[in-house]
Amino acid sequence: LSACAIALLAVAALVWMLLRRTAGPGAPLTYDVALPDSAPLAITGQQPFTVARGGYFVIYQAQELGGSALWYRSLRDATTRRIDGTDQGQRPAISPDGSRLAFLRFRTPPKWTLEIVPVAGGAATTLGEGSGEANLQWLGDGRLQVVEGDGAHARWFDPGGGTTTDQRIGYCLLPSPLPGRNHL
Repeated sequence: LSACAIALLAVAALVWMLLRRTAGPGAPLTYDVALPDSAPLAITGQQPFTVARGGYFVIYQAQELGGSALWYRSLRDATTRRIDGTDQGQRPAISPDGSRLAFLRFRTPPKWTLEIVPVAGGAATTLGEGSGEANLQWLGDGRLQVVEGDGAHARWFDPGGGTTTDQRIGYCLLPSPLPGRNHL
């Protein structure tokens, strides 16, 4: 067979497999992602939003008069609301179970605090602080990972307030965790 015929068969097989797939129970089949005019997505150098596992909601950084805050946007319906306790919050990360939200609050840039708040909103708990640029991720094992500043230093926080570990790392900007405890 010619290369074109093989490519056409591969595309047809892929389309057939995708059409046969069904979403999990209760999973949205289509998504409406419109945001309210009163809370537009902040345009930043870092990713200003995160999607919950399962794809049911998004937390995003909204631009507001005088700063920003984090907002909840359901992907099941049109529910959109401000999350109390997240003024000046940036770089959101959702817990693996979807109940909590970690974020960096830039108080006097470049200084920030790492904080956690329930997705429903409420009082934030501070876990740590730092300075400069930082990348935040909530890992599948439950820890929070912050890669700081120049991409040569990483810290792992226990969201329950336990031990914090840190380590010098090879230059790494916008890291993604690999399976294993401390691999990027």
